[in-house]
Amino acid sequence: MKLLVFDLGGSSIKAGIVDENYNLTDKRKFAVNGDSVETLLEDGVEMLKHISSPSQFVKTILTIKEEMLPNADGIGFSVNFPFDNATGNAYHGGAANRYLNNSNLYEAFRRKTDLPVSADNDGKCLLLAEVEAGCLKGLRDAMALGFGTGISCGILAGGQVVRGEHFCSNEVCPVIINDVEKPQMQDMWMAAASLPSMLRKLAAALGRAENEVNGFVAFDLFEKGEYLEYLKEMCRHIALQIYNFQLILDPGAFAIGGGIAARKIFVDTIQEEIDRLHYGIGFGANYKPDVRQAKFLSDSNLVGAAAAFRRLYNV
Repeated sequence: MKLLVFDLGGSSIKAGIVDENYNLTDKRKFAVNGDSVETLLEDGVEMLKHISSPSQFVKTILTIKEEMLPNADGIGFSVNFPFDNATGNAYHGGAANRYLNNSNLYEAFRRKTDLPVSADNDGKCLLLAEVEAGCLKGLRDAMALGFGTGISCGILAGGQVVRGEHFCSNEVCPVIINDVEKPQMQDMWMAAASLPSMLRKLAAALGRAENEVNGFVAFDLFEKGEYLEYLKEMCRHIALQIYNFQLILDPGAFAIGGGIAARKIFVDTIQEEIDRLHYGIGFGANYKPDVRQAKFLSDSNLVGAAAAFRRLYNV
C-alpha cells in the first residue's frame, strides 16, 4: 500500500508518500500565499496558480498525484483546522486555506475521482503517527503536543481519538493562563509556550532584530549553555499545563513533537521542569508525567495523515 499524503499548513503545503510500514519518501513542499499555491520550494512540478474553491483545490491535488504517485491507493490530509474526519466537513479552513471553509472535502473529491480520501486535524495526525508507529505505540491513553508557530495537540483515550462535540478537543492554543477581565493573546498558553514568543524575548536580549533570531540560532545557543533562562521559561509554561493534563486525563505518556523537539535539550528541559513541579509539592498527580521525544518530529503530520487514513478505512 502506498498513500499520497499532504500537510496543509498556514504558509506551505507539504506532500509525501507513505507505505504500509509508515516509511515516508519523496517529501515536497509548496509555497502558499492566501488562496494561491504558487511554486514548489523544492524540486518538483509547477503548481496551478490560484485556488479559490474546493473543486480547484481538488484539481490541484490530483495534478500533484499524477506527478508524484499516479497509482496511489488513497490520499490523506493533515489540516490545521477543526475537521470531522467521519463526514469530511471542514468547519473552518483558516485564513490560509479559506477556500475549504464550511465545505465537505470528501464530497469535493467524489465529484472528480473514486480514489478514497481522508483528512484529520494536524494535532490528531501527530498523535496517530506516534500511536501507530512511534513513541506512543502500545498505549491506550496518551497525548501528543507539537510546538512551533502554535501548539498542536491530540488526545487518545481508551484507544480512541478524542474529538469532542465540536471537533475542537485538541485546541489548546487559547487555553487561558492569566486571570484578566478580557483575555487577549498574551493571556493564552500559545503566547507563553510557543516558539515565536520565546524567540522575540531572546532577540531583545541579544540586541538583534526579530527576523535574525530563529529556532536554529536559539537552540545553538542553548546547547552551548547560553541564555538558558529563555528556554527554561518556555518549558516551565509547557510543564505546568502538562502536569494539569496528567491530573485531568492521566495519559500513559506525552509525545513532544514539532521541529524543535529534534533538539533533545528541549524535551529534557520540559522533563526537568515537570520533575521540579512533581517533587516540589506534597500532592498532585499520582504519577509523574512521562514526556517522550516524538519519533516523526516535523514529519508527523504527513505520517499521521496516513495513519488517519488507515484507521478510517480499516486497512
